[in-house]
Amino acid sequence: MKDEKKKLLLTTMGSGIAFGMLAHLFGMVNMLQSSDSITAVWGTGAGLSSGRWTLEIINNFLSKYWPIWNLGFYNNLLAIIFIALSSYLIVDMFKIKDKWLCAALSGIMVTFPAVNATFLYTFASVYYAAAVFMTVSGVWLTEKYKFGFIPAIILSAIALGIYQAYFPFMIVLFLTLLIVHALDGKAEGWNLLKRAFFYLAVLLLSLLAYFAVLKIMLAVTNTELSGYQNINNMGKLSLREIPYRIIATYKDFLRIMLDPANHTTGTAFVAAALNLLEIFGLAAIAYIAIKNWKKISVQNKVLLALFLIIYPLGLYSIKIMCFDSEIHEVMLYSLALLYLLPVIMCCKLKEHMHTDKQKKSYKVIRICVAVLLCLVCLNYSMQSNAVYSKVYFDRIQAQTYWTGLLARAEGTEGYSSDMEWAFIGMSNDNLLHNEWDSVPYKNIGTAGYQVTRYEYYLPIQLGYDVRFADEAVNAELAESEAVQNMNCYPDAGSIAVIDGVLVVKFS
Repeated sequence: MKDEKKKLLLTTMGSGIAFGMLAHLFGMVNMLQSSDSITAVWGTGAGLSSGRWTLEIINNFLSKYWPIWNLGFYNNLLAIIFIALSSYLIVDMFKIKDKWLCAALSGIMVTFPAVNATFLYTFASVYYAAAVFMTVSGVWLTEKYKFGFIPAIILSAIALGIYQAYFPFMIVLFLTLLIVHALDGKAEGWNLLKRAFFYLAVLLLSLLAYFAVLKIMLAVTNTELSGYQNINNMGKLSLREIPYRIIATYKDFLRIMLDPANHTTGTAFVAAALNLLEIFGLAAIAYIAIKNWKKISVQNKVLLALFLIIYPLGLYSIKIMCFDSEIHEVMLYSLALLYLLPVIMCCKLKEHMHTDKQKKSYKVIRICVAVLLCLVCLNYSMQSNAVYSKVYFDRIQAQTYWTGLLARAEGTEGYSSDMEWAFIGMSNDNLLHNEWDSVPYKNIGTAGYQVTRYEYYLPIQLGYDVRFADEAVNAELAESEAVQNMNCYPDAGSIAVIDGVLVVKFS
């Protein structure tokens, strides 16, 4: 490896790990988890029934030789390394040689809100980050080597088998490559169009390989896809729906760009910075295109315009994939690549500024872009710590709630440690409140989740292994006159022993 590449590798990796620690260390050392992660001690989460056949293989085969535990610090540290490595491959692929821009881009990649949301699912974070690395590696191999598309298809299919929502990441990287090729004129007219169809073929073959393995494994194991998030309808798309989905995707993408505090930005500062960077990126493309106007063929100009029009669609293509499903932060990692094009264009500008005045102007532009990106990284890191603080106080709140309930239950007249417990209704305690609920991201789990999922929370989080009454006993008790006359928790008279069962009435 040449000295220049070594420096870029160290800079990119070092920045990724440093910003990763700044953004996520608090969550890692405090074992902060959210929703599904609260209920998991072992395993990788949903597998084949969710279309994630790679996770199924990891759970059923690799786990025999390498234990798979829900380890917040270990898993998230490896995940940070995978993301930093992915950042370096992107830097190398697009020939970004400015160390400050490399450092800033790597920082963005590891502090982006989707990463924060992913890191709360500590049982799966390392596998999701590995999927990102495999996706980026596939594009890198396709671009670097003549037959690199073959391992690219395999890697992409495996990555899809971990988490399908990272497929848009691959789409955006290919689109960005096409924009760069159209602009620099290295692939002209028909050759550029052939390259576009070649990238499209790699994408389609990746999907084909993924679905082929999925179909085989479903048939062999006699498993059906889950209805969760419409996974059982995955891959089904009528031609009539396509125009409607495309229009809706553009509309939603514009809302994201114009909303001062959304899943992608979180704060008004980041929203303003992102829009400034996107305007700069487009302006830089226009400047370079004008400078190269005579060198760029008519076909390339048309294709460049087409790629730029498609670009937002690629960035938010998760909307097309999951049109009738809820889209949450973990699924939006492809939007981190919004920052990639401005960085590439900033580097490209240098090649077109030759006079002393232009060089001085470029220095100012470069510093402004780098500083703005670093400030965004710091803001994202702050937001991540705010989210972890929310989850931290959620956990304290849940522990306080359940400790109080358990103490009251054990003091109930007639209580015995070997009796079954029945929880009637859902907890709706209006005293539960967390001042940190104002943090910008959603879908990160709350104390309410820890309170309502008592069948997991009590044995796993509190180590209190009670025997729960079955559904039939719960239903019978809920209809009984004795329970109907009870107050709702936490009021007095909301816990009682009825027919040898400890009953807690929530609602």
